[in-house]
Amino acid sequence: MDYSNHRCPVCEKPFTDDNEVVVCPECGAPHHRECYEEIGRCYYEDKHKDGFDYKAEKSTEQSQDTTKNNYYSDTNSRGSDIIACQNCGTFNVSSNDVCNNCGAPLDKSASSHSAYDRHTEERQTPPHAGNHANPQQPFPGFAFDPMGGLKSEDEIAENVTVGEVAKFTKNNSPFFCRLFHQIKTSGRSRLSFVGLFFHGGWLLYRKMYKLGAVITGIMALFIISQLYIETFYADLMKNFTGAMDGMSYASMFDAIGAFYQKLDSEDKLVMCVYALSSIGQLMLRVLCALCGNRWYYKHTIKTIQKAKQTSGTSEHTESVLQSKGGVNTALAVSLVITYYVLTFLPNFF
Repeated sequence: MDYSNHRCPVCEKPFTDDNEVVVCPECGAPHHRECYEEIGRCYYEDKHKDGFDYKAEKSTEQSQDTTKNNYYSDTNSRGSDIIACQNCGTFNVSSNDVCNNCGAPLDKSASSHSAYDRHTEERQTPPHAGNHANPQQPFPGFAFDPMGGLKSEDEIAENVTVGEVAKFTKNNSPFFCRLFHQIKTSGRSRLSFVGLFFHGGWLLYRKMYKLGAVITGIMALFIISQLYIETFYADLMKNFTGAMDGMSYASMFDAIGAFYQKLDSEDKLVMCVYALSSIGQLMLRVLCALCGNRWYYKHTIKTIQKAKQTSGTSEHTESVLQSKGGVNTALAVSLVITYYVLTFLPNFF
């Protein structure tokens, strides 16, 4: 065997053609003769009982070096950066927001070389080594798992895996992966508290545009109706509020009935519209709380299945999941601003 590219494990100097090499009969490790005679044994003798094989170890190291060189060469030839996933180590092009393999968010601040080196370093670090071994890990012994403890290849629905769900949902993917798995296995969902408070706005935020637009439109109609009544029938609403002051829950319905009987037909209609708007808002909120997560589950599964059916390549599928998945933050902020403008608008009249 040619040892010209190898180093003596004792003195760490490279072998030359003039050196006399002693090879261990157990593991095949080469030594300078003088080094071997100096320690009187193989440098790796304590590893022999574990089946250490120098040739196999060296082949693995050379394979890693070749992979790294090919990785750098591929990066330079394409003229774009490559990012190694902090979670699973898969290499991704810099245009990706999440990993193609596990769906974890990608750290784009790292260069292609440093990403590869850090990935190699982390693979050699014992698990649960804590912050000192892995400074990217926020808590000692804990790592971010974008799939919530599930395996990437586990099936969430027909032709849809956990890894694909993680890539699609992006934000809060561990929660949705576990929730979708629960819906698939038991048929039970959970209350969506974010749906209760943000109703149609949350649906639009999660890119369920059709359903979100319908619920948001109905909710906007209820809110605008109430704002109109509070603005142009301010005296009526003031009288109603005054009639309710100090009333207990037991006597409140009697007080509302007595107040309603004193109104003329127009004011009665106005109060009915106001009451129906309040009840409608409450019902929509409850509906989004009860069904929001299940709606998002169906939306996610349907979108992923359609993307895989219509896409000719896996790269195109990834592109579709990147564009159609995740959240629409700009739209959510716009809706919040619009809501508060409508809420406080009557104060300026």
